[in-house]
Amino acid sequence: MRESIESYGYGNHLRSFRAVGLTPPEFITNPDAGQKIIDASIAAVNEDHAESIILGCTLETGFYLQVQNEILAQTGSFVPVIDASIGALKTAEHAASLKLKSSWKTSKLWGLEPPSETEMASFNIFQTPYEFGNLIVVE
Repeated sequence: MRESIESYGYGNHLRSFRAVGLTPPEFITNPDAGQKIIDASIAAVNEDHAESIILGCTLETGFYLQVQNEILAQTGSFVPVIDASIGALKTAEHAASLKLKSSWKTSKLWGLEPPSETEMASFNIFQTPYEFGNLIVVE
């Protein structure tokens, strides 16, 4: 992740990475997961002088506001907390709005033809209704 940030030219803006020491399944099962995220975020603000927090796991979706409020309560400063899933959604919304406002679009010259229904069925793609919500099932 650090290499990606540096390759985009933002390496000098990165204050820290703070791991909370949990695997993805533990984010769901560990009752202390939320507090670990809050503690790491507050430490990033207080010790590393972070001016924003980016939550790095999609299992944290929807938790940003609680983290943001805790940082404000404990430090007295507003620090924006960015939810990776919501950030991706907002980026897609923005890209869609730009498409509507401009004539820019992708070229169809050499590709981008969608697969046929038969091809999607053969790969078992989009054969069930898509659901997005606050329930995550880990098998």
